[in-house]
Amino acid sequence: MLAAHATAADQTLLVAPDDAPRYQLGGVRVEPGRFGRDEIVIGYTRTREGDVGVSLAGRSKEGAISIMGISPRRDEVSGEFRLNQMFGGRGGALDYEFYLVSSASWAGENFGQCLVSNTVSIGSPGGSVRTRQWTAEERAAYEKHQLGKEPPASLPSGYQAVERGTTLVPGMPIKVGYYGDWKDAEYINDVNEVLVNFRFHDERLLNQKTRTGWVAVDPEVLKQTRQNLSQFAPSVSVLPGGRVPLEEGMAPLPKGTELLVGTPLYYARGNEWREAYVLNADSSGVKVRYEGLSSAFDRQNDWSEYAIRKETLTRLSEPGAAEEFAANIPSERKSSSDAFPSGESVRAGVARAAAKRFKEYKVSIDVPERAQFVPDDLTIEEGTPLAGCWARKWNPITAISENDDGTVNVHWDDYSDAWDCSMSRDQLIIQDKTVRKLRRKYGEKSGPASSGRVSEVVSASELTKTLRTWADASGQHKIEARFVSRTADKVTIKTDAGREISLAIDKLSEVDQELLSKVKPAAAVANPFE
Repeated sequence: MLAAHATAADQTLLVAPDDAPRYQLGGVRVEPGRFGRDEIVIGYTRTREGDVGVSLAGRSKEGAISIMGISPRRDEVSGEFRLNQMFGGRGGALDYEFYLVSSASWAGENFGQCLVSNTVSIGSPGGSVRTRQWTAEERAAYEKHQLGKEPPASLPSGYQAVERGTTLVPGMPIKVGYYGDWKDAEYINDVNEVLVNFRFHDERLLNQKTRTGWVAVDPEVLKQTRQNLSQFAPSVSVLPGGRVPLEEGMAPLPKGTELLVGTPLYYARGNEWREAYVLNADSSGVKVRYEGLSSAFDRQNDWSEYAIRKETLTRLSEPGAAEEFAANIPSERKSSSDAFPSGESVRAGVARAAAKRFKEYKVSIDVPERAQFVPDDLTIEEGTPLAGCWARKWNPITAISENDDGTVNVHWDDYSDAWDCSMSRDQLIIQDKTVRKLRRKYGEKSGPASSGRVSEVVSASELTKTLRTWADASGQHKIEARFVSRTADKVTIKTDAGREISLAIDKLSEVDQELLSKVKPAAAVANPFE
């Protein structure tokens, strides 16, 4: 929940608007948590109601800290936040300031965040977050946002109001209230007797409004519709009552399809499609396991709530589909020793199950200070604190065990056991001090787990054919390229885009240096024209 330091940023927040709730924070303390890792506990009490959402934020001396989606419960006046501490200061110091914020996104513009609570500190974070009054631009955007909460005062010229009984046809042109004015839109479908889905012509996603007051239609278009119901066609396809357009190659799940266990389906969450896997299906609905969630969240929904890729529909009737799809249902951690083969411990069984489910989480953000990618030759023991990149944040991870191929079985601390998986070391980071501790305990290791190590002479001609990842000594900077040539102290590589780069060998990673030590430097060629 509490991840690495982000890049230092301006910690000035906006003064909260009148419609934002207010909270009082207190009781901040540190308590032992899972795997012996400290947890920061913060108490909260709502002192004023409001109609906007709030979330927990924080800072340290270095700047903002990343806190994953922690918000007070709306159905409780008071409660507690519990945060896993991932990267503290040097020596494990906890120096943080915490506070609650609401979004300052008004009328399609993002102005940052508003402070809606007092601040509380643990340790010495240095200074305190500041607030400021709004600019004229921010005030105008907020007023426009407030204006958009009510339908326009009058109908557009030549249009009539859409009522609950008005017949609308998908694809029909309409006008929708938009920040006190009217905007051209396309009717998509009915959500229910009150709400309709529509799409503005300049937007991909669908929006919802109530029929009464917010939607208007040209009487001539209504007349034409009564004469020919099929004259309009929607520009996008959605599930019945849905808001997210179906992607290319995706279709509504046909009711009665013979599904296999683990068949991948899709359901709409927010403005995107999420994956789920079939557990069973009958005439009443389809029960699924949601990707990334444990069996506690298994749920049966109506057939109409799912989409499926057309290639999956074809694959269902092909040989090997049952085994392929069944692998999508991950094994979950059990408490009983007989959950695994006789003589195998629960921990070993978990490691075995996780090793079968390799996952890639590409790194798209910078590695924090005092951290590095997990070295190939480092022994990782159970309980080692790591971190992985997800949703452009570093998320706390705990190592379960190593695999023979050098990958690591891990548990994502802020998610259910269904997220347990095997990951490659170049997608996991570790604190520098943890590396030093493990080095002192185990030293460097050799063998299969040190993937990428070279033990034989390498042919330069073969190496030029191989696209591989080259890294600098820190492991933070990488590039995919092919070997071209080397001298005594430099190597030349070439990217697929045709760019040639000359690098000092002693600035590269240990793996790259070892590889190049097996390649003979190019011999100097005598100049025949001298």
